[in-house]
Amino acid sequence: MAAAEFAATYPMSPRNPGSGGQEARQLQAWIGGPEPGGGRALVVLANYGPDEGQGGFGSAMRGRQRVAASWEDLGLDTGGGYAVRNVWTGEEEQAEGGLEAELDEGESVLLWSDDIFI
Repeated sequence: MAAAEFAATYPMSPRNPGSGGQEARQLQAWIGGPEPGGGRALVVLANYGPDEGQGGFGSAMRGRQRVAASWEDLGLDTGGGYAVRNVWTGEEEQAEGGLEAELDEGESVLLWSDDIFI
């Protein structure tokens, strides 16, 4: 519920891995936030699967793909990293250069950054 409330306050926007752009792509990242002062953020990493003529991104990568977004891609300015938690599994980790996940076609991960660490 906290993630949904956060996204209602800080709407999600696309920030493509590798560019930070917003054009349609098979591998995407979305971010809500961060809170003012560089606080918490909510991030989705997604592998939409091959285009098949309807996605508008024209790629045909099949199977599991590494989806990685740097802090710069996500529009975050941090001197260190973030402590992040997978909203669906509860797993926690410290992410220093950005976020990444191995995702199958049609799979995504929802990550919540709890705090910045240096």
